Amino acid sequence: MLENRQAQNAVDAGALAGIAKLCQFGTDTEITAAAEALIAANGFTRDEHTFITTEINRTKNKNQDIVGTVTVTITKDVPKYLIGLVYAGPWLAQADAAGLCQIPFVWTNQTVLFAETTVCQDAINVAQSKVTINGGVVADSDMKLTGSELTVHGEGWYNGLYQSDALWTPNSDNPTYTPDPIPMPTLATLDEFRPGGKYALSAQVEGLYHYYNSGNQNFNTNANPGMVFEGLYVVEGNLSIIGDQYTIGLKGATFVTSGLFNASAANITMKPYSAGFIIYSDATTNCGVNAIDLSASGVNLEGIIYAPNGGVKISASDSNTKMAIFAQTIDLHGANLTIDWYESVRNLVRRTISIAE
Repeated sequence: MLENRQAQNAVDAGALAGIAKLCQFGTDTEITAAAEALIAANGFTRDEHTFITTEINRTKNKNQDIVGTVTVTITKDVPKYLIGLVYAGPWLAQADAAGLCQIPFVWTNQTVLFAETTVCQDAINVAQSKVTINGGVVADSDMKLTGSELTVHGEGWYNGLYQSDALWTPNSDNPTYTPDPIPMPTLATLDEFRPGGKYALSAQVEGLYHYYNSGNQNFNTNANPGMVFEGLYVVEGNLSIIGDQYTIGLKGATFVTSGLFNASAANITMKPYSAGFIIYSDATTNCGVNAIDLSASGVNLEGIIYAPNGGVKISASDSNTKMAIFAQTIDLHGANLTIDWYESVRNLVRRTISIAE
């Protein structure tokens, strides 16, 4: 009947609105309000004959992603006198729809360090003193956290061996062994930064796209002190920044390479230019070989360090960071280091929203 079709359209719209709000970490009250606003826009509001319910559930799957559902139901009691000639009892016009949102684990865990390898030892190796990690730590094989005054404010997950001197807060039961490796999300692809890619096009508009397709590049800042890096730098090959006599421009800098990345930094602020990335290496490396190798001292660093097919090694001291490292292996050394979660990584990790009747 027409009213059934109208009711179904209304609950479909309401369920999608509710699940979108859930995916934005809305409260139950906000989710219900969003759903009912769309239902009202489609012609259904509560009255003595119309009943609207919204059911909200949140669970976790084996990958620790949050799977949320919002089920919306409209039940309409059509007065008997309207249909009494053909049907003796009350008629119920009823429709329901369920919206599904899958929120990736790295959102909810506020992941700071994520190492995906299942074949290399010590997926994560932190050997530092006076280190504070404010966020989640994920190792799909061994996790090794050693050093004095090492504190992790967050959750931890590992899939191999665990060795630690760390103090975990607020839950000292961390980290948790997981029998199934947690898949690392894809944050970007190299083609998105190459000519014609969405990040390349954005940088070209501002005149800040620097593309090198002639092989390995060495920027010697000792020979050219005072160099300023600003914009998006894409190198087809290895990229090395020699020396630390440089600064980052006001709009930030993003270094992307198909090969290895190696650099030093001292007493500067490093911030991203493109999509939150500071350094992205697409190089595939074996265990013990790092796609990204960064030495930093007295640095304020903000952004994403991404090596989806290789290792990351950072030697840092006297530095404050707000970052997320996603790599096959992660090796951190140094002292007096604070690592806060880089929230903008949420913009790159895709949520899944669907509707099912």
